[in-house]
Order: sequence, then structure tokens, then C-alpha cells
Amino acid sequence: FLGHYALVYPHRPHDEQGWPMYWTAIFNEAQALQRAGRCRFTAFYGTDATAQGRPYTGLTHAVANHQVAGLILVCTPRGHHEHIDLASSALPRILLAHYTDLPGAMAVGPDPASFLTRALECLASHGRRRIALVLQEMSELEATQTISAARTHCERLGLEMRFEWVQGCNPLRPHWIARSMAMMSRLPPADRPDGLIICDDNLVQPAIHGLTRDPDSAFAIGEDLDLIAHANFPWTPAIEPPVTWLGYDIRELMRTCIENIERQRRGENPPHRTDLKAVFEHELP
Repeated sequence: FLGHYALVYPHRPHDEQGWPMYWTAIFNEAQALQRAGRCRFTAFYGTDATAQGRPYTGLTHAVANHQVAGLILVCTPRGHHEHIDLASSALPRILLAHYTDLPGAMAVGPDPASFLTRALECLASHGRRRIALVLQEMSELEATQTISAARTHCERLGLEMRFEWVQGCNPLRPHWIARSMAMMSRLPPADRPDGLIICDDNLVQPAIHGLTRDPDSAFAIGEDLDLIAHANFPWTPAIEPPVTWLGYDIRELMRTCIENIERQRRGENPPHRTDLKAVFEHELP
């Protein structure tokens, strides 16, 4: 069915596994496109479920009966999804990621390197020199590579990024980052960062809470510290202190997914991987 796409999630929004803001932004944008009459989406849930439950039966049926033009998977399925017959299907499918580890899938996703580069350049242009970084939880190897790249950029720009100024947190358990930020806010002025980059929108609100909860710290965002925070545009969190939003246009992401699916359906060869570059809020069309 041309113009009807499956939006595939590993579980439902209120399941205990957690639901990041990124997934909500994708769902919201799909609904906006549908309201505009440009296409139709059906959300399917449960690709990380056990084989016994099989809550993804509807997706299996839709694929087998050619009811959808393509699949948009928000992450790699990790459960018993193998009898959703994709291996022998020519159905276009896109994994929303920086790279794909799903056979036969195209990748469309944010380019995290562009986010860090632009954030550091912005802080340097504002005269900030001591930079803190809040990352989403990742493997030790990935964290080492990310921090090493960030420090290389810092050296190029004449910035400092100390070991203790780099923190990480599971974005689905974001309350823990508030404690790290509270400790940072109580450092002596000479040992405190004057620029902060938060790389996941789930961590922004609790991080700000930690920075500002102690009235004795005299740590003012926008004065003592410039804050650049990740966003999934146009679905940004409501935040009180001054925040510079830098992130990815979910409207562009969804348009790219649909264009690549339709190109493949026409027999063309869309790119195997499409990276979305980070943009500041004021740069959005």
C-alpha cells in the first residue's frame, strides 16, 4: 500500500524498559505528517518481546500481506523477531541509527560527531574555555573514542576538558545525573567548567536541576556557565534557564526515510547510510 509505513518500536511507551524522547519525537512527527495527509503510519510494538508473547503478530501479517510500503525501525530488534520474514522480503526497511547492523536495512540517523564539533566551536566563540561534557551511557570503547575525539577538538580550539568534567548517565535513568551536576556546581570557581555540553535530551532537565538546586553554589546558567543541549527538533523540552539548543531536525529525518523507501520501491539505489548533521535552533527552516 503506497504511502503507508510501519513505525516499529521494541516495546510500548509505558513498559518498564523506558521510552526515550527521541522515540516520542519520531512518533509525534509521524502523526504530524499523517494529519497533513502526506502519508499514513501504523505503529507496531514488541520486536524485543519473547517468542511466546509474539505481540508483533500484526507486523508479521502486514509484511506478509504487503500492507505497508516499508518499515522504519527506531532501533535494532533484539528479540525473537526472526519469523517476521524480512530475509526473503524485498520490503524496504530503514534503521534509525548512525550505522546499521540489520541485514538489508538502510541507515538514517544523527551524526554525533557533527554535534560535538559544532557545540565546542560555539562555546569557544563565546569565550568559554573550561568544558564539561554529559554523555549518554555507552560502552567503554565507544566512550573512549568519543572523549578522545572531543579532547582533540578542545586542543585545536584552545579549550580544556578535565577527566572529572566528563560524566555519563543512562538516559532512561536520568535522575542520577543530577547528583553529578550538583557536585560539579560546588567545586571552587577555578575548578569549575564554564561551558557544558549535554548530548542527550533526556538528561537536560535533571542535569539543570542538579546545577541549580543548591542556592549556595551561586552557579548561574547563562552567566557562570553556557549550556548547549541536545534536541530533537521541533520537539524540544520546556526548559526555564537559558539553553542553546543544538540537535537534529526530525522532520528532515522522516522525510529522508520516506524518500529512501520510495526510491528503493522504484528500483533506484538510495544511499546505504544517510547522516543527519547537527543544526542550531536558529538554523531551522
